[in-house]
Amino acid sequence: YTIIAVAKDKVLVTATNYLTPGGMPLTAQGAFDPGPDPKAVLTGANSYAITALDVTGGNALWMPVADLKAAQSGNGVEVSRGPWPYDGKQVNATTYTVKGNDSITSNGYNADTGVKLTQRTASGPMRRGDTGINPYNRRNQSQMMLLKTRQWDNPLIGAKWPGWAKSVKSMSYVGSYHMAVPGVETPPVGLSLAVEYTERGDDYVIGKSTMRVQGGDPTTSPVVHGPGTALGNWLHPEVLANLDEGKIDENKTLRTKLTYQVQDGNLGRLGVFVLTNDAQTFYAVSGYNLQNGALSYVSLHTAETGTTITFELDGIETE
Repeated sequence: YTIIAVAKDKVLVTATNYLTPGGMPLTAQGAFDPGPDPKAVLTGANSYAITALDVTGGNALWMPVADLKAAQSGNGVEVSRGPWPYDGKQVNATTYTVKGNDSITSNGYNADTGVKLTQRTASGPMRRGDTGINPYNRRNQSQMMLLKTRQWDNPLIGAKWPGWAKSVKSMSYVGSYHMAVPGVETPPVGLSLAVEYTERGDDYVIGKSTMRVQGGDPTTSPVVHGPGTALGNWLHPEVLANLDEGKIDENKTLRTKLTYQVQDGNLGRLGVFVLTNDAQTFYAVSGYNLQNGALSYVSLHTAETGTTITFELDGIETE
């Protein structure tokens, strides 16, 4: 999760999703084991706004500390307090648990900071021997655990926008989807992507992206751009001009690295960012026009499936 912008009535967030096809490395206690390489593969990202209603409903990434201190069991909610392991130490935690006939949901928060530490859900009939000691012993389970928080420190964060981005209405892209099958000639499938911006704040924009697959129905998803955006649909040309080539960022948990270099290709000279991992099970390429800063080329390749998705900028509409 990346915090993109903080406004008066909402917080804009982007969630980047990774998949571990070989399974998640776990310790004997069932927690994530940061030792083995998870060989995580980038699968996509989605953006959304967190409102006050999301926070009070337990659907945000945090809860106000004052609310955690005042919380008491009742109205179908069980509140418990105790230590929780986080970042190699024990922290004070407050946990909310809601049980139904065939489901259970639990959210745990750092009682001193309000940050969400864990989220667990389970559904389906209880298995034999489930007496409540292990309330997550259900047929279908999911768990999310906070591993680490950090403040990004690189020139991409908080950078000013190019002039045209302050009045941009839409950006359009054309592309293709291709799956390489050994011994089989598979033609690429045509794609189109339209990004429309419909709401503006002092330092952010909100919109939607609509993707159409050749012969299929369109799919729409939210888009946000703000101070916390590292690689969005634009970067200021001055940022690109002053950026040193080489490693920009590293995520030691996912074993991913983000690098930058200037490359010449069919679209001319671009400032190119490449995100990949140590195992090179995927790579994501973002190429920016050095003159106007527009995102001009995107490619996502997944080695295990042999799939490659590419997009090229087709047009920009401003007010």
